[in-house]
Amino acid sequence: MPAFEDVDVLSTAAKPKLSYEAHPAAKELGLEGKPWVDWSDPELRKKAEAFLRSQNWPSVSIQSPAEPVKGPPHVQLQHDFPAQDFESLSLALPRFLEGYRWQRQFEALGLGHLVDQSWQTVLEEKEKNFEHVLRFPYNGETSKEHLLLEHLTPVPRWFVRNHGEIPRIQPEDYRLKVTGLVKNPRTFTLDELKSMDLMEKTVTLQCSGGRRIEQIRYALGDGDSLINAPWHEQAISNAKWKGVSLKKILKACGGVTEGATDVEFVSPMPSRPHPSFNNNHVVSTRLARADTYFKQHEVDNYKVSVGMKKVKANEVIVAWEQNGEPLTWIHGAPVRTVVLGVIGARSCKWLIEIRVLPEVSEGPVQRKEYLLLNHQLSKYNSTFADGFSIQDMPVSSAIMSPREGEVVVHDGTVKFKGWAYSGGGCFVQRVEVSVDGGHSWWPSHQLTEKSYYGWRLWEVDAPIAAEGWLEIVCRAWDSSCNTQPSLVRSAWNWGLHVTSHACRIKIFSVNKSNPVTAARLKFMEENNIPLEPLTEPLEHETISAAELAKALRDNQREPRE
Repeated sequence: MPAFEDVDVLSTAAKPKLSYEAHPAAKELGLEGKPWVDWSDPELRKKAEAFLRSQNWPSVSIQSPAEPVKGPPHVQLQHDFPAQDFESLSLALPRFLEGYRWQRQFEALGLGHLVDQSWQTVLEEKEKNFEHVLRFPYNGETSKEHLLLEHLTPVPRWFVRNHGEIPRIQPEDYRLKVTGLVKNPRTFTLDELKSMDLMEKTVTLQCSGGRRIEQIRYALGDGDSLINAPWHEQAISNAKWKGVSLKKILKACGGVTEGATDVEFVSPMPSRPHPSFNNNHVVSTRLARADTYFKQHEVDNYKVSVGMKKVKANEVIVAWEQNGEPLTWIHGAPVRTVVLGVIGARSCKWLIEIRVLPEVSEGPVQRKEYLLLNHQLSKYNSTFADGFSIQDMPVSSAIMSPREGEVVVHDGTVKFKGWAYSGGGCFVQRVEVSVDGGHSWWPSHQLTEKSYYGWRLWEVDAPIAAEGWLEIVCRAWDSSCNTQPSLVRSAWNWGLHVTSHACRIKIFSVNKSNPVTAARLKFMEENNIPLEPLTEPLEHETISAAELAKALRDNQREPRE
């Protein structure tokens, strides 16, 4: 498959000019050219939100440039599909989305430079065949084949889920503030953090939108308003993280005070006051953050929280190393959090402040996003008070090889490969594969090591006698005897989160242990006839006229009377 860089996405040919440049009314905000923005100043945020609400933003949920863009299949921009055409949307949804709505909002506020700055970071830090899902805010996953090559996912192959731009903070400028309900609020340098008792854990992170394409193919749900990228099965990765337990950091602050229930993580801030602030603003005592987050024309910085129970159990790492190397920009350098067993959204990148709170964070990501709704709720009848926050990830698994729709030539046994994971401190005990749609199951005897917080890669050699289209299913069991729902409809929800049903794919079985099939395959090879595409008609005669006549005499097709 051609590399993504083979298409110049920054050229006008591949990236149509957006209609919203920095708006004159927004110039007074003074944001043009800034490497990141601190939105903690209420006046700055109020002015930006007033401007955003004053604009007549076009709907761009399923919009594309007038002329189609040529390029590799997995980097095609969005196509025009009528909203009512469910089949077109669910089956032909392109792999690469532009994220026009967020780009336009960034450009209108004078922050358009951050769009291309973030994309440049992607090109520098991700491998060439990385599969790009959403250009901005950037989302991407590695290929199915590469995901399974190693138990610890190499950083250039790690999936990326962003909600805004990708800031760059120099390690020497880094400061971590700990505030809120702690006895002795203080600020740590990176060297001070590294001098504490270190913690190292193998932890899998998974986006709650992983495998979302399977829900989309079943029935449409929420879309562009939540940047719900059409993830396939690779929005999951595994790494060894090194840092310090958050519990140790809070202990160094004298512990928490009465009423502390949650800990909020805040994304980064500049090392000096933003020029728009006067000298009365003190960096060490205010919320100052970098990555910009839009929610229904409200502006804030990315912030989330976890309960104190996770902290007390040493299940929150303040990390600066990933697989033995310093964090890269795209994965949160210099310092991020890694929260064990829960959705990746709680593991805040570019960490600059930790606040101990008497309740959950007021950030929109915490209170208005990542909610699991009843299947009858949608934009027509739900509010942010409905549903519940997604935290621990359920047991899940996926087939990476063979691929959906693949023609598989075999001798009576097919090797299936994939991953399995369970959150909340549970671990995967068993993986099973069914080659008959879920009636009988073959257990895997080839799995990577068990881990309380990490995935297991697996292989199953399953016997297959049948030929033609077969439905293959995989499911995992965890240490609490949980397994996956059988059908996608059992777990479908409006937000298209937590796709945890048993993974189902269809393959076309060609069993060469069947003498007739073996002879046909030999004939095709001798005549240089390719096996695929499957639907390409076979132009050669497969039986002589005399043989056909004899066969019809021996087994006549119509009754004689």
